[in-house]
Amino acid sequence: MAANKHIETEGKGVIILPVVIFESPEYISLSSASKVVITALQSAWYPSKVGFTSIGVHQICKKTNLSRKTITKAMSELMLNGWIVLKRESGFKTTRQWELTWLGYHKKRPSNIWKINRNGGEKLPL
Repeated sequence: MAANKHIETEGKGVIILPVVIFESPEYISLSSASKVVITALQSAWYPSKVGFTSIGVHQICKKTNLSRKTITKAMSELMLNGWIVLKRESGFKTTRQWELTWLGYHKKRPSNIWKINRNGGEKLPL
């Protein structure tokens, strides 16, 4: 019998998705690629800064082993369904900044825009 192996996380952080989100119809209905991209986005999120994450498609490709096309499609799905909001467009030597709507920062509550689809709410435009 193989011994249990401990995964070293010290100094690297942990990505947590609350069960209430994980079991929500909004999360369940997302594509598998979008769920993977959520994890990659959250891995680059630092609440001690402005509460946004700056990560490019190329970096997400490296982290997830997904193609640019798949990531772009997943990001569109996440935007359409209110999981992420573009806060700053990319520019010379800068990447886009994204609000992760299920996460709060600086004592601010999360905007939880992804919940807007509940009870027949309208989806957000791209």
